[in-house]
Amino acid sequence: NRSSDLAEFIYVRKHDSYAELEEAHGRLIKEQNALPVQVERNQEVVILNPFPWCDVKPLNGQTGIFEYRSYTLKPGTLAQWAHCFQQGFEDRKQYSEPLGIWFSEVGQLNAVHHIWHYESLQHRIEVRNQALLNEVWRETVRGTAPFLQTMWSRILRPTKPLDIL
Repeated sequence: NRSSDLAEFIYVRKHDSYAELEEAHGRLIKEQNALPVQVERNQEVVILNPFPWCDVKPLNGQTGIFEYRSYTLKPGTLAQWAHCFQQGFEDRKQYSEPLGIWFSEVGQLNAVHHIWHYESLQHRIEVRNQALLNEVWRETVRGTAPFLQTMWSRILRPTKPLDIL
């Protein structure tokens, strides 16, 4: 079974409406035999909304790696976290730009997700270390920490786009 070889399939795409999202999800379920892995019947659907101060960028065939970071926030602290993060965001973008920063609407609530592009794992380490030398960004990291309950990071590698989505 090929699906057991792949721990997780993450589908990232901007939809202009909930109707468009539902249509794409329906095609995914209907055409699951066309996928390189089998879609589980109880798959989790997560709906994320972008923060208005961060433009969502398309992948545009980029190679390398993508770091997908997720934070679970203490309930009721999303606005405070966003305000604090936004204070250092422009400084952080000097080193690398995110594909987007989102908050959850459906799925794990009180959650923030962001995806950053890097050329390699080594490039990721270099960029993150360089960014932490910036005092504004370092204070932002320190200032957002009290709002966090959990943090996790995953490394994603791009695959061929699926036409049915």
